[in-house]
Amino acid sequence: MWGWLEVTVTSGYSNQLSIGKLTKRYQIGHNVGGYFNQTTEIPQAFGPVANQWLIGDFNHDTNSIPIYHLVGTSNFLIIKIEGLIVSSATDINLIKTGTTISSLETIVSPGTRHYTSIMQDRVGIGTNTPDSALAVNGTIHSKEVKVDVLGWTDYVFKNNYNLSTLEEVEKYITEKGHLENIPSEEEAVKNGISLGEMNAKLLQKIEELTLYMIDVNKKVNVLQINNDKLAQENKLLVKKIETIEKK
Repeated sequence: MWGWLEVTVTSGYSNQLSIGKLTKRYQIGHNVGGYFNQTTEIPQAFGPVANQWLIGDFNHDTNSIPIYHLVGTSNFLIIKIEGLIVSSATDINLIKTGTTISSLETIVSPGTRHYTSIMQDRVGIGTNTPDSALAVNGTIHSKEVKVDVLGWTDYVFKNNYNLSTLEEVEKYITEKGHLENIPSEEEAVKNGISLGEMNAKLLQKIEELTLYMIDVNKKVNVLQINNDKLAQENKLLVKKIETIEKK
């Protein structure tokens, strides 16, 4: 058999009338070898229900779909199951007669718990509306984060790199209020930053600073050499003056 199932949860919130809705759709296929090609999506998720209930994935081993109650409030639960299954009448009847509702998993308020919700190919932690492959509404604690990059900034050290003069850098900062090619505070707050891209931009600035320091060091060395020469010439001049005065 193959087709899809759709599970919808509506509920009351704190003894009020139903507020919000959470729907999860499953594409399910089954043959002699077992289940195959399961995909899911969440076409509807709004209101308190979307934050207080979680519809889990279809479990092949137990032939069940878990539904979790995430907060300890006095709620009324309504579950609606729809679907379109291409199979024999016998299999359809087995699905209908074998449908049961087990006890729900709850936690005591004010405790908190976060689950992952699947929306097509997106995963959300602490959110039912992930806007990217992985969306986390909270802090990520990790020993290491590895980010793939498309390029790096070693081009700064190539001979044809157009390194701005410090006067040009100063002028840009005065006019724009931030470094060139670095997002402004307004842009960063509004859009966030990409770790890989921002690390590359910061490295670019570090490499440019390194070139400025190398240039300054060369000039300082020249000044030091000239200063040593002047000091030596001054000593010779002093000796000549002393010789002349003795005569």
